[in-house]
Amino acid sequence: RSSIAAFLILQTFVFAAMYYPQKVGLIKFRPADTYCERHNDKTDGVCTRADLFAFQFAAGLMLFYLGLVGFNSWHVSRTAHTGIPATPQGRIFGYLKEGEDLNVAIFCFQFWDLVVSSLIPEHSSFVFLAHHAMATLTSYLSLEFQ
Repeated sequence: RSSIAAFLILQTFVFAAMYYPQKVGLIKFRPADTYCERHNDKTDGVCTRADLFAFQFAAGLMLFYLGLVGFNSWHVSRTAHTGIPATPQGRIFGYLKEGEDLNVAIFCFQFWDLVVSSLIPEHSSFVFLAHHAMATLTSYLSLEFQ
C-alpha cells in the first residue's frame, strides 16, 4: 500500500515538475496547431499547453517503467517463465512479485490518468474517462483478490 502512495506522489511530482517550467515560460515547447486553435501567438505569446506536455512526460515515464519491469521479467530474469507453473492454472493463479509490481504501477497510472485527464479538455471525453475508470477498477480488483 505504501508503494501505491509513493507511485501517485512521484507521478504527480513529475507532472508538476514538467508543468510549471512550461507554464511560466522557462521551457517553450509548442504543440501541434490543433491544440492551439483558440490561441493567438501575437497577443497571448507562444502557445505551450503545459498541461499536455506535463501529461505526456509523466505518462511516458510511467509507461517506460512498466516496459522495463516487464522486459526484465520476461527476457532478463525469466521469472515470467520459471516462477510459475507452465499450465493454464499456473498462468492464471500463479504469483509473481514482478506481476504484483506491474499491477501496482498500472493501478497508480490508471487512477492518476483518470484524475488528470478529467482536467485536460482533449482527454475528458466520456469514453476516455470510462476506459480509465474501468482499468482502475480492474487493476484494483486484481490487487485485492489476487
